[in-house]
Amino acid sequence: MIEISNVKHYTTEELIAYIHDNNISYGLMKSLIQKNKKTLESKEFISVNYKINIAYKRIEEPLELELLLYYLVFPFGIINGFLDTRDENFLRFKKFGYLKKIKQYYLLSLMGSALYIIVAILLITLF
Repeated sequence: MIEISNVKHYTTEELIAYIHDNNISYGLMKSLIQKNKKTLESKEFISVNYKINIAYKRIEEPLELELLLYYLVFPFGIINGFLDTRDENFLRFKKFGYLKKIKQYYLLSLMGSALYIIVAILLITLF
């Protein structure tokens, strides 16, 4: 069960981790806040509501077009998984809990790697 007293003390990043770990839907979280509206002061209610909206926005926000193309052309996500160095955008995604962006980062890196392999095979077979 989700405790509203815990949620109001979380930072946005901790709330994102809590939501992700417990697989809590936006509707469930909003209904919980509405049920406990009477127990919260108006400032607390506004603060918790704002944190929840920001958390779900970060969870579901997709990559920008420039980064989509960049990770497709330069598929460093696959390489960086084996190295200690990371892309600074990826570190920012990880730090602030942009979960959809992290998934897209790895997916586009995989697609970019596959694209390079296909192009290499085509070049070898043609020449």
